[in-house]
Formats: sequence, structure tokens, C-alpha cells
Amino acid sequence: LKYNNNNTFYKYENPNNIYAVYFYNNNIHLIENSRYTMKEGILEFPANHFGITYGIGYKYPYFIDTETHLKKDKILSMANFDIFHGTYNNKFEPDEPMTRGMFISTIGRLSNINTELYKLNSSYYDVDNNMYYSPYIEWASTKNIISGYGDNTIRPDNVINREELAVIIFEYVKFIGHKIDDNKNTTKFKDDENISHWAKKAVNFISNLDIIHSDDNKFYPKKIVTRAEAASILYNFIEATWVKAKLIKEKI
Repeated sequence: LKYNNNNTFYKYENPNNIYAVYFYNNNIHLIENSRYTMKEGILEFPANHFGITYGIGYKYPYFIDTETHLKKDKILSMANFDIFHGTYNNKFEPDEPMTRGMFISTIGRLSNINTELYKLNSSYYDVDNNMYYSPYIEWASTKNIISGYGDNTIRPDNVINREELAVIIFEYVKFIGHKIDDNKNTTKFKDDENISHWAKKAVNFISNLDIIHSDDNKFYPKKIVTRAEAASILYNFIEATWVKAKLIKEKI
């Protein structure tokens, strides 16, 4: 359903934090897959419950260490979608490096996978089944979004760089069925020679989507991605592909 809402927001309110809700048994329930579009002033949500009252709610994600961060709004938006989680003591640690396990987990949450289906012995011997990222890594592996190294490891605790992140997004895009235009003009960066051959197609794709920004026409493929940068990149990805991808759920 679509609900047209032209309300004015208060200062510091983020439209990305608006959710549809429904009332049942004297309780308010959040509809996780709802989305508010600021430009059209429309709230979209799946109406899976009939004969009940719907309404509009506001969810306030908050981290004590993002208040003055340049990427605060995108961090909070990703937290609002439950794609990114905090670390500890209500912190996000925006400038800490993103690890491979962390990023693969965000992709799994983006697809809203059922982690119970992937809680089994990992395909990689360096993945502890008790770690939060274990089911997400197994899911991504079975969907060919990621592939391990030659020694049957995935190295989940290693930090992730920009070209590695680009490849994971590229493979995820293919998984959700988003069209890949091989005829799109190849983007040339000043540091193109530093991009690994296995990452060039992925880097070209995401640069055409304009989801990773650079002011000096360099990609910096080996640069480590921070948690704030990863949140910003995924936010840009969702915005660039929302109409076609619709935050697609798990394909069993």
C-alpha cells in the first residue's frame, strides 16, 4: 500500500527513520519493509494484515560517537534499516576499518535472509560457527556472491579494501537480478593501473552507479574502507538501485 503524507519534519528528524506501523492486541508493531520517499511524500509498505489499524511511526537509531560525523545521516539510515549494527556501549566506531565478515553480514541483512537456514558447518575452515557473521558468509557463498581463497579460507576478520568491496557488491547485484550493462563506457581512473584485473569490471560497474565518490578521479583500490564509508556506500547503492532491486528478499 502507499500512504501519501505531506507532514513537515522537525529539525534533525530523518525521513529515512519513518516506518509504517500496525496496532494489534494493544501493541504497536513496526513494519520493517516500509519505506518513505521524501520527494513524493509517500510511505510504501506491505499490507499483510487486514482488518486492523495502520499508522506512521518514527524509529530513532542513536550512537554516541556519530553525532558530529560527516556521514551521520547515512550511518543512521543504515542502522534504521537494521543493515548496520553498533559495536558496543552504544557506539558505532565510524572510523574503524570494516572487516570482510562485517561487510558480508550487511549484504545478508540487506537481503533479509533467514539465518537459521545457514547455521551449519561452514564451508571455510577459518569461520567459527558461533560468530555472528557465520550464517551470512555461508549464505553469500552458496549464492556465489563471495568465493574463498585457494586455501579454503574466507578471512572474515581481515579488513576490506575498496576493490574487494566493489566485487562483493557487483556479485550481489548479479544475484538479485539487476541488469549489468557490459556496453557501458569503461570509467578511467588516474590510478587505473593499481586496480587488480579481477576487480576492474566490478569497479567500472559501481563507478557508473556513482556510489563510491572521489574528487580527484582516483579510485584508491587498496584503500581500507571504514565502517562509515561502508555505510555510505551501501546507502548510495540502495538509492541507485531501489526501483529495480526493492531490497529483494532471500531467494531460496
